[in-house]
Amino acid sequence: MKKIILAFSILLVGLGSALAQQMRVATYNIRQKNDHDIGNMWNERRDAVANLIKFHNFEISVYRKHLLTK
Repeated sequence: MKKIILAFSILLVGLGSALAQQMRVATYNIRQKNDHDIGNMWNERRDAVANLIKFHNFEISVYRKHLLTK
């Protein structure tokens, strides 16, 4: 009985791996516009972030604090 359960488990794991799909997911915290903040501002980073998103072709992208003003 243990051999049957083990064989069935191996079969399920192998089948699950064969049917698995890859998904590219990204999260990015943009930060809000803040008059007291200096350095690494959004307008300095936005082109790099846009190029990163285009390059990786994410299926799901999540952005936090995406409003530039509060």
